[in-house]
Formats: sequence, C-alpha cells, structure tokens
Amino acid sequence: MTLTQQQQPQSDVAKALPAESSTDWRSIWVVSAIAFATTVQFSLYFSSLWPFLQEIDKHATEDFFGIITAIYSLGQALSSLVFGFWSNRIKQTKVPMMTGLILMFISNLFYGNIELLHSKRRWGMLVARLITGCGGGIVGVIRAYTATASSISDRSRAISINSGAFALGLTFGPAFQIVFTPIGYPGVQIGPIKINMYTAPAYLACIMNVIGILCLLTLFKENHAGIATKENENNQCHAVPMFDKAAIIVCLFTRFVQMFVIINLETIGSPYSMIMFYWTRAEAVLYNAIAEVGCSLIGFGIYLSYIVLNLGKRVSERVVCIAGLGLFFLFHVFTFPWPFYSGHIAYKKPPFLYNGTWYGNKTADVGCDLTFDWCKTTPSVNVWLYMISYVLLIGLALPLTNISMSTLYSKVIDPRRQGTMQGLFFFSGGMARMLGPVFMATLFTHSGPKVAWGMELLVTFLCFLPWVFMYKRMVPLRSTN
Repeated sequence: MTLTQQQQPQSDVAKALPAESSTDWRSIWVVSAIAFATTVQFSLYFSSLWPFLQEIDKHATEDFFGIITAIYSLGQALSSLVFGFWSNRIKQTKVPMMTGLILMFISNLFYGNIELLHSKRRWGMLVARLITGCGGGIVGVIRAYTATASSISDRSRAISINSGAFALGLTFGPAFQIVFTPIGYPGVQIGPIKINMYTAPAYLACIMNVIGILCLLTLFKENHAGIATKENENNQCHAVPMFDKAAIIVCLFTRFVQMFVIINLETIGSPYSMIMFYWTRAEAVLYNAIAEVGCSLIGFGIYLSYIVLNLGKRVSERVVCIAGLGLFFLFHVFTFPWPFYSGHIAYKKPPFLYNGTWYGNKTADVGCDLTFDWCKTTPSVNVWLYMISYVLLIGLALPLTNISMSTLYSKVIDPRRQGTMQGLFFFSGGMARMLGPVFMATLFTHSGPKVAWGMELLVTFLCFLPWVFMYKRMVPLRSTN
C-alpha cells in the first residue's frame, strides 16, 4: 500500500478508527469553557496593563512594558510544550489542565495585590504575568483533547466550538474591563485589599479559575473518539500515514504571523491611541475596550455560523485562512499614516488647548512625548477610520484565521495523540506573542507607527507566499489503498 497526503477521500483515514467511536459533546463544551476562561486571562489586561503600570511605578518605561507583555507569552510558549508532552506521556488531560488553572489562580491573586509591594512593583507585575502565562500553557492540551475527542465527521464542528471559545476569550476580555472602568482608581479598599478598575479583573480571573477546577472535577469525563487504536494502527490495510511535514510548517508559520500581528496591535494600542488621538489613560482604557467588544460581537457571529450552521463543511479552510490574512493586510494599509493625511501628531505641551478644551497638569500625558522625534513627521490618522477598520477588519480576520487554521492543522495531523503537536502549535503563537511586544514596543518608541505598520505589512505579505506555492498540499491527512 502506498501512503500519501494528497489522494483519495478523507473517509479512508476513518477506517483506522473504531467504528463505534462517537464524540462526547459534553466534554468538548467543558474544555471549551475552560479555554475561554484561560484566554480571557490573557486579553483581560490589554487596555489596562499600561495605565496600571504607570500608576504603580512611575519609573516604568514603554520598553519595560513590552517585556511585561512578552513574558506572559514566554511562559505560555514553553509550558505549552511541557503540558503537551506531559499529557501525551500520562495519556490524560485532566491533571495538566487542573495544574494550569491553579497556577493562574495564584498569579492573578498576586496581581490583584501587587500594590502591597513597597518597591519594584513593575517587577512584581512581570512575575505575575509570567506565572499566568505558564498556567495558560494548557491551551495546547485543550486543543489536543478537542481534536482527539471528536470523530472524523464531527471534527470541524468540535474545533469550531473550541476555536470560538479561544477567540471569544481573546476579544471578550476587554469587555469585562469596561464593566470595571467606572470603579476608577484608587477605587475602594477592604482591609489590605484594593479593588479598582485595574485589580478587579484579576479577582474575576480568580473566580473563573475556581469554576474551571470545579467543572473538571464534576462535569468532565475524558473520552477519545478520534485516536486510532493500537490494533488498527498495526493493521497494514488501514495504517495511519505520516502527516505532511511541509504543510505543518506552513501552519506553524501562519500561526506565528497571526499572533505577531494581533499582539503587536494590542501591545502598542494604548500608547498609540494616547499619542495619536489625545486620549487620557482612562479614555484609552475605555475606547480600546469598546473596540475589542465590537470585534468580539463580529467574532461571535462567525463562530455561531460555524457551530449552528456547520459552515465548516461548506467552505474550504485554506481559502478562509488566506482571506483572513488579506483582511489583516488591508487593515494596515487603511490605517498606515500616509503622507496625504492632514495634520500631524502634537507634542505634550501642558497646558494646551485642543478642541476647545484646556489640558493642564492632570492630563499632562496627553499627546506625544517630547523625546520622540518622529512625531514631527508623522501624520495623524483619523480616529474614526482607525476604530471602524479595527472593528470590521480585525474583527473578521481574527476569528476566520483562528477557526480555519486550527481546523486544518488538526486535520493534517489527524487520528493520533496531538498533545505534543498542538503544544508546538501554541508554542509558535507564544513565541510571536513573546517576541512581538518587545520588538514592536522598541520599534514604536524609536521610529513611530510608520515603521511599525510597515513591518506588519511586510510580515503579513510574506505569509502569503507559502500558501501560494503550497496551496495544493494544504489538505487533511489522506491515504490510498
């Protein structure tokens, strides 16, 4: 028998699976809920992390902020490999998932009480985000379980549910920040505990982790329907072929680019908007969170169409993924500070008059820092163009690439334990989230949005090339007789 990845129908691979295997939808929904809670704890601080850092440590810089943002991804990237390998080794997912939830609970509790530190609070924030990232490494285990707990026929819908949970968590986190924004700062104090718009999200995350642990203990029952049995794997008539390594590399690179673009936008989002649109810290938190909510609503509609209408059976994952990359590219084209845009960014000159309002000492951070030379030559982007483009284009691109890439990657690997490979998938995204903020924060500080946006355009364009040359090989795992 000759084995290949490009010939014969997908049903041939299903012969390697037990005929009675069926998807345990309850377990799929439980791990997807945990995936949502895990991803929320990454995105929950997007709009408030930088303003909070400035509040608790006046010596913190934009460069150090980039390191704090990246440290979460470093922890998640490394731990996703460890959790994935551990899950494969012990042939279960419950223990690794509970371990991750406990780590996230501890780190968020520490983050909420970081002001109890008398000095070096920025380092305390860095440690808290590192531990949260280590706990968040269970995302690979969750995705691997979703793939192996679903049958071949149910794979697309199961991955859609799980991918939807990841994406909604990524974009819904800032929505919770809006709820806590009216508390303000310094907020209220109960004994030594301070509850304000910056720390309240951390306590919400702690509650989510406790609920996740209880769900694992009471509702979750591990059941694998998408793994070939050893007996069938040894059957030479229905052996599971090796996956296409080149297709795997393309998926991993695309995952890197996707997360590189997203995390860079979210890393410099607050500093960018405070400089470009003359927003205060509170306004930056509120308006950026509103934009993320708009993205989440669009994402919800897309994932709902995949889950309820089973859209995954009607569209090609590779076509959808390419379309998503195109939307990322268009956003950066529309919001690039082109020379024909009117007006320039203004420096901080308190007190100064803007749109009929005087800004004094309390709003001295409004505008561009005096040390940034690029402000002299950078046109200002229209706030409505930026916000509408962000909501519509990024709101569409993120869920489309998430669901298509996750589904296709799982199908390329197909009926084998995917803990290590899914860990590698999230490691790729984690490395982008780690390297992107450090690189982009430095690039933005020293060169401004022109160079930063140009880098995003270049990286996105380069991601198209392997899809053009590898298009025919980006298909699910197949076998021939």
